[in-house]
Amino acid sequence: MDSVPRPFGLWTAIAMIVGGMIGTGIFVLPGILAPLGWTAVIGWLVVGAGTLSIARVMIALSFRNPDEPSILTICGDTLGLLPGRLLLWSYWVGTICTLPAMAITAAAYLLHLFPSLPQGQTQQVVAGAIILTLVTAINLRGMRQAGRFQIITTALKLLPLAVVIAILGYLLMHAYGTHAPRVPAQQPLAPFSAWQLTPVIGITFVSAR
Repeated sequence: MDSVPRPFGLWTAIAMIVGGMIGTGIFVLPGILAPLGWTAVIGWLVVGAGTLSIARVMIALSFRNPDEPSILTICGDTLGLLPGRLLLWSYWVGTICTLPAMAITAAAYLLHLFPSLPQGQTQQVVAGAIILTLVTAINLRGMRQAGRFQIITTALKLLPLAVVIAILGYLLMHAYGTHAPRVPAQQPLAPFSAWQLTPVIGITFVSAR
């Protein structure tokens, strides 16, 4: 069998997976769910356990059907043509609906870095449309260019996370020292609310999509 030419290597593939996982769910949802306190914490745990369970099923299906090109085709072959098409259509619609939110979030962060620029919802929408247009143009140039762009954006995503982890580590190491940094007084977490758990799980699953 002839070898299929690969448009990119292992590191680019890893960057695509990591970049697809780290997005608005990581950078925006914690701030949105923070006022819910323990309900948000339990929601994250439930979604994490559910995501791992789904991942185990997908891995098992992939091992049993190594010749299939994707998990969607496996579901179509297993459940039937109509359920397979419905799954594919649902995934496609979900992806399209989340792209504007991701672009507007990126625009809001960029505008925040440049306070001299006009600020507001209209500016965020316009900047988000420009970002979507530029990313689409890069993807249309081919998989290799899209992979290189993914490596750059993944590095930019990991950098602030590394800074946050470093700050937390510094605070923990100096928490009981004589020169401990002054940390603002912590507010008590909101108590757990069972009736809020379902919407929290629904919102949190956006980050695990």
